[in-house]
Amino acid sequence: MRHRVFNGQADLIEMQEIVKERTRVMGPCTNLHPGDVAHRIYSGLRKDDLDDVVPVFEDEIGILGFGIVWPKDGSFDVVTRIGVSDEERSMIVEQIAERATRQGRVATDVIGEDTSFISELSALGFRSKSGEYVFAQSHLEAPVSVPHHDFVVRSVTTDDVEQLAAVHGGAFGSRWTPDEYAARMRQPGYSANDELVAVEPDGTFMGFTVMWYDTVNMVGYFEPVGVHRDFHRRGVGSVLLREGMSRMQLAGMETATVWHSKVEERAVRFYRKNGFVGKTIVTGWERTAFDGSISVIR
Repeated sequence: MRHRVFNGQADLIEMQEIVKERTRVMGPCTNLHPGDVAHRIYSGLRKDDLDDVVPVFEDEIGILGFGIVWPKDGSFDVVTRIGVSDEERSMIVEQIAERATRQGRVATDVIGEDTSFISELSALGFRSKSGEYVFAQSHLEAPVSVPHHDFVVRSVTTDDVEQLAAVHGGAFGSRWTPDEYAARMRQPGYSANDELVAVEPDGTFMGFTVMWYDTVNMVGYFEPVGVHRDFHRRGVGSVLLREGMSRMQLAGMETATVWHSKVEERAVRFYRKNGFVGKTIVTGWERTAFDGSISVIR
């Protein structure tokens, strides 16, 4: 097993194939979606040096596993190829956890009952916290109806970068600049056709969502879904979600998925109203060290 830095598009494609295979074996809502890999690396970590935050582990066949390290949060994601030995997987998890540790603390998420990952984390001194997120799904069996609305919903173009930066900030408080968004649109994995915006008659962007596709398991994924704070309670989110589900269905997806907060009642009601049912709880696991010892988080 060798460790190396991330090599861009070729690695991204192989990483996404690893995630698709894990989903094929374990089922939807049991792993990160392939879209998460591109989104987390090129959007969430856009200000970081990818050589430092996306460690890759390989053997003579190809990528064994990889990590996505969040320096500011002291947290990480880790994915390994189906068939990796317990010893190799434990080494990968341990090395990524050490890289992510900040001031004696490190955390990660466990999706559902991933018993192998839970065992590895427990052996490394991690303890579970309460789950704050739900991985939800909606089966795309019947035709999807889009609520009546008085605004336009369309795919974005490269001419939209200023408005995209503004609507992201208005929805989440994020600090995208137009130049950053233009750069993101040129990065691997992104398709402007798969980012939808709701647009007022005067041209103001009200909300947005990005759709991702797993064409092996026919699972679509929304990440993120956001409505500018000035346009709440206008039905914008439901229209975007329903239009996205309709497009997913036309693309052959059989299931739509999304992560949402378990504790924010507004989010729970919103996704339930639009046909999503909680499939899996995402549980946080954390390790803290004090004077060289591991303290139990309760």
